[in-house]
Amino acid sequence: MEQSDLLQLKSEVLDQGPEAALPCNLSDKWLGMLARDIEMLQEETESDHSYLSAPLAIIIQLLLGKSGQREGSFLEEELFEYLQYLQIEIALEIARRSVDLDVVPATMETILTNRVA
Repeated sequence: MEQSDLLQLKSEVLDQGPEAALPCNLSDKWLGMLARDIEMLQEETESDHSYLSAPLAIIIQLLLGKSGQREGSFLEEELFEYLQYLQIEIALEIARRSVDLDVVPATMETILTNRVA
């Protein structure tokens, strides 16, 4: 299966600023591709992380937007949490769009947190 086009992601999402990376601001195409990439990551062997690039780029963009800084770092364990949170938010946004689900979309303050608990 073809991986997400990072140059296209950069021009269509990442270059537009951190707010553009929120699931509620992503196009249906990017929601679907990111959902697929995260799902493929869960199915891959530990040595193959070829579907990580696009979700990781979105996570970094969101984290930098949340912190207001131009650089930062996080632990590997945190990455797995962020991937889970992003997957949940993407699924909620897809459901919100397709069945008019009454869910408040994530904001820069709430994204990549356990806001559904």
